[in-house]
Amino acid sequence: MQQESRGRRLADHADTAMLLMDAYGIDPTPGNYRLWFTYASGTNKKLIQTVDILLSNKRDISNAVCEDLYYRFFQSMDEAEQMASVTSVIEQKLERLATSLAEAGMDTSYFGNTLYNASSVLEEKPQVEENLRSIINILITATKQMEQRNKNLENYLHRSSEQMVELQSNLEAIRTDSITDKLTGIGNRRAFDNMFRQNAIDSMELGNDLCLLLLDIDHFKLFNDTHGHSIGDQVIRMVASTLNQTVGEKGYCARFGGEEFTVLLPDHDMTQATIIANDILKVISQREIAKRTGGEIIRGVTVSIGVAQFHHGEPIALLLERADAGLYAAKQTGRNRVVCENELLQMQQEYKTALLFTI
Repeated sequence: MQQESRGRRLADHADTAMLLMDAYGIDPTPGNYRLWFTYASGTNKKLIQTVDILLSNKRDISNAVCEDLYYRFFQSMDEAEQMASVTSVIEQKLERLATSLAEAGMDTSYFGNTLYNASSVLEEKPQVEENLRSIINILITATKQMEQRNKNLENYLHRSSEQMVELQSNLEAIRTDSITDKLTGIGNRRAFDNMFRQNAIDSMELGNDLCLLLLDIDHFKLFNDTHGHSIGDQVIRMVASTLNQTVGEKGYCARFGGEEFTVLLPDHDMTQATIIANDILKVISQREIAKRTGGEIIRGVTVSIGVAQFHHGEPIALLLERADAGLYAAKQTGRNRVVCENELLQMQQEYKTALLFTI
């Protein structure tokens, strides 16, 4: 009876998921089905809360939004669970090893002490038959052999324990390496994607602001062509270190690819984010790079920055698109400047007004 009831509930959830997907024009992919089935079943409160916020804000529920939600609530979670599972298994094995060693040591010690005490008693009583003393001596010898074997086992298990600790450390190093840019040491694109999705969830749940800076080094190809790729690498490292120092704990910096960088600023509105962007602009323009051969000082490195604010529920692609539009406008209007999305809208409006007057 319970199985039938459970089967009906699952069928109802499945029907609801398909109806919702059809209502919003969502493609019936396995990922989308898993997302909406979970929503319909009510088993993931954070997912329900996020989707309900989107619906209450009258946001479009598109395939892009579903893809973003799937990554937030399933793919990144699956990766974290896999890592946690491996770590948990290692920790359990280490705990069992320690317990086994302690129990083996106590049992052997207790057995050995008992035999030694028995032997002392027999020595004090000559009337005890000689063969009984021989049996005890044999047992004592066996105990010593057992102690040696346990000692060997302890050494073996100790080495195994060290190997498991090393394996755990290697797994963590692999995970860190997978989200770290090798040239600069800051986060890479994958790290940025993970951090954005987590901050986007926090922003929606808490109602906080979240802003994005998209930076590009001005005339970077010219630096490479003029001074060589090693200087180009120095420029990229300098920009990365400047971002880390200027942003500090206020946000999260990542190398987006090539000469592009991103900065996520949780709990910052457009005005605050633009101030930080201008600080970054100023510090980078004052930095110098010394050639390793010859000691020549290179100046004049600048960046252009686009600033955009996260709209609750939107996919990452739309936020990046607005930040990139600001970056493009900064490039087109002289470089070494910051253009936020509010300013970009104003620039577009001024352009349309000027165009009307020329007609």
